Amino acid sequence: MQRKIPIVAPAYDEQIVEKIPVEPHDVKVDLIVTDKKVINTVTNKTISKAT
Repeated sequence: MQRKIPIVAPAYDEQIVEKIPVEPHDVKVDLIVTDKKVINTVTNKTISKAT
């Protein structure tokens, strides 16, 4: 059984937008970690918030 390694992207909270254009060469990330929260892009949910 092969396990999928999640792709994580760091970002500042100010850089987060609802949608962005997608090109064929883009790589989809599984998680976005900002200075204020962690976003699961698979479920489109914020899964934790920084305090």
